[in-house]
Amino acid sequence: MSADEGLRLRGVGKAFGGRLVLEDIDLDIPAGQFVALIGASGVGKSTLLRVVAGLEAPSAGRIELRSRNPRPDIRMMFQEDRLMPWRSVLRNVTLGLEGREGGDENARALLDAVGLAGREREYPIVLSGGQRQRVALARALIHEPELLLLDEPFGALDAITRATMQLLLEGLLARRPRTVLLVTHDVEEALLLADRILLMHGGRVARDLAIGSPRPRHRGDPALAARKEELLDGLLATSHGR
Repeated sequence: MSADEGLRLRGVGKAFGGRLVLEDIDLDIPAGQFVALIGASGVGKSTLLRVVAGLEAPSAGRIELRSRNPRPDIRMMFQEDRLMPWRSVLRNVTLGLEGREGGDENARALLDAVGLAGREREYPIVLSGGQRQRVALARALIHEPELLLLDEPFGALDAITRATMQLLLEGLLARRPRTVLLVTHDVEEALLLADRILLMHGGRVARDLAIGSPRPRHRGDPALAARKEELLDGLLATSHGR
């Protein structure tokens, strides 16, 4: 990946009616970097993700995804799996790839990678919540996106399934790196996965923290615990307006 590639935001703002949700955001995210957005509810995390995805138009500023590819792909994964119940697991993963050579083969390889080999013909109704999110992740990754946007993708899962999905995502990205922007309320999740954590407050980035330790990281690491305490203090401070 070239040093010139990546995501750039300049003066990005977003207002809904008279309410300013994002204000004058400048960001540079190099290609291949994993960035987590944390902050209290309502500070603009998901709005920022939607603006970057093109699902919302910014009220001000500009967003640029710099790439050697003239049409770089952006994919977004939500807290809800958003699978189509009338399509099989395989056909949910290949959604939008109809007629593309090797689509089914690639989908089966991804389903194998997320632990769902042999489940291709089944329908979403028979899958657990964690399995459905695995299908949603495979569907996002099959398009080989240069930018992967994750909006609380594991927020509705139980603790064990969530930890499993974190490890799965970490492993997949280690094999095929890409730029990732993750919205999460889980500080530990951000610390385990991200290269960089942005603490948002009042529609702005209040803090930009680089995580220097290599992955995989362990929950019991004292340095990680200290960082977690520091970020939680920051979250409490911003939530009380200090």
